[in-house]
Amino acid sequence: MPGGKFAKANRAKREQKAAAAAAGATDAAPAQTQNRRKKPQPKKKDPWAAALAKARQAASTGADLAAPPPPPTSPLTKAPVSAGAADAMNEGLDLTPAWMRTKVADDEDDTDDGVSLPKPKPLKNAKILPAHQKAASTVGGEDSWQGGSWTWLAQTGQRPPTLMERLAQLPESLPGGPVPDYFVPGPGFEGEETAEELRERFSKDPSGAAPPPHPVPPPPRVLQKPKPTPPPQPTPPPQPKARPVPKPPPVPIRQGNPVLVLADMNGTLVHRSKTRLSCKAEPACEANKTFYYARPGAKDLIQFLLHAARTTEEGRRRVVFAFYTSMREANARPIADYLTGGRRVDIYERKFNKADPTGENDYDTMRDLPSVWSSVKPSSARGFTAENTVVIDDTLRKMRELPHNVLVVPPFEEDAVKKGTDDIMDYVKVYLDMLLDEEVQESPDVRETLKARPLRLGFL
Repeated sequence: MPGGKFAKANRAKREQKAAAAAAGATDAAPAQTQNRRKKPQPKKKDPWAAALAKARQAASTGADLAAPPPPPTSPLTKAPVSAGAADAMNEGLDLTPAWMRTKVADDEDDTDDGVSLPKPKPLKNAKILPAHQKAASTVGGEDSWQGGSWTWLAQTGQRPPTLMERLAQLPESLPGGPVPDYFVPGPGFEGEETAEELRERFSKDPSGAAPPPHPVPPPPRVLQKPKPTPPPQPTPPPQPKARPVPKPPPVPIRQGNPVLVLADMNGTLVHRSKTRLSCKAEPACEANKTFYYARPGAKDLIQFLLHAARTTEEGRRRVVFAFYTSMREANARPIADYLTGGRRVDIYERKFNKADPTGENDYDTMRDLPSVWSSVKPSSARGFTAENTVVIDDTLRKMRELPHNVLVVPPFEEDAVKKGTDDIMDYVKVYLDMLLDEEVQESPDVRETLKARPLRLGFL
């Protein structure tokens, strides 16, 4: 609770801490003030005191305060020469320091100075210039460095040879290079070569060979505008490898000069109906909600053609039989099995037909025999041509491209099914039997026989 005993105790503790903190801050303030140290103030220079000291010094020495200060002495200023040193130099005495002279015996000392010093030792661990390296082991003489150039002049009375004089003493056959351009000789003496003469002499080859021809400078470099870099082309996606097209199987070799017989189904061998017909004839089969009525004699004709496919009689042509329809194979297979008695026969279905541009309906088709002859699956008709192919059909319009390869029969419709007196298949069976006889045919081309002896119904 807000007014509990614990809240009151905590409040009292906070008030005591606040009071103690306030009292401590008040006591610490004077202590900090007392502990602070005063920084020493910098003493100011009194200009009047400095001037007064300078005046007192001038009064004691008698110097003039208005006189300008003397110029500073340089360490390079030549020291004055005493009168005795000047007389000694005029008389040709050696002014070399005593510590640099060679020690001589008292009896050999011709000088009248009365000084005999020990012979100086060769200098060791001394920094000597390269041109004076010989002075570390040789003392005195012309090559000695003792006394420097003034010693040489005092002893010989001649100046040392210049660089031009030393170059003039070189032999003529000494091969050398051109005189550096930075060498500019000073005022020479009589007979000294000039810089042009030295340059010409040192530039000649001692062997007398002609100087090499000057190299031909390279042609000037022509800066060409860089060609713009074409943008990177996108990488095409990887293409799948094309599968090799399998070669078609070879054309089968058929013995016995066979004839290809293709039979249409709907309207030629059978009649299809979506409903069951009210007649004496019974449907051969029912499949896919369709009733199939076989034409009288159609099953006997198919059995005849299947038997002719296995014949080995001499003088008879063998038959290769297949169905050719505009139906789908799924719809044509049930009635095909009925007509063949269960034997498997190839069916060239709707895809082996092509659209009829002049047909009355959109679903009208035409026969496409070249696709049948080149088909691999099914392959019964593979390798045949128009010379040995016969088509049994009820519509000449479908075979108008090859009119001499078709046996046209009347269509098998609902009226013919109800009558039950159709005997067209018997005429077709007899005609094909004559066509397969080689003794009757005048030519192996079936088109010649179909044109010369067309099918005449009603005449056996």
